Amino acid sequence: MREGMQFSHGFNGTKGWMSSPRGTRELPGDEGEDLKKQAHFFPITGMEELVSKLHVREKDTVDGAVSYHLSAPIDEHRTQNYYLDSATGLLLRDLIVTETMIGNIPEQVDYSDYRTVGGVKVPFVIRISAVDPRDGSTYRFNSIEQNVPIDEAKFEMPRGKK
Repeated sequence: MREGMQFSHGFNGTKGWMSSPRGTRELPGDEGEDLKKQAHFFPITGMEELVSKLHVREKDTVDGAVSYHLSAPIDEHRTQNYYLDSATGLLLRDLIVTETMIGNIPEQVDYSDYRTVGGVKVPFVIRISAVDPRDGSTYRFNSIEQNVPIDEAKFEMPRGKK
């Protein structure tokens, strides 16, 4: 990707879209579902659904930090794994492993560069890794604001060339 190119993705709760210098398009079902998953900025907020199934596995190392590895089955073929920094309790890695006939397929998100925003530690670098390297990306934030009013129109697909 060239530096300075502007891309934006949006999800309004039902459908997803993508805008680039080449135009705007609605995302097909599977891409929209992927965007829906990413809409949860910090996935540990969904942990309450898994807490009754959550198990502490072992200590592990993530990017040089000793971490606690917690694991819970999501369904028959998928397992959710969280890696929490043993010193700070901050989420370092979120890993979903899907068991298939051809082997395990990992979807990994790493969180780093935590800074305090409004009294809450927030990751300013989020790195998404997948089996297909084209599905991976790194988000680096310069600033993050909390509880800022957002115009509802921002969640609708922009009009323009498709």
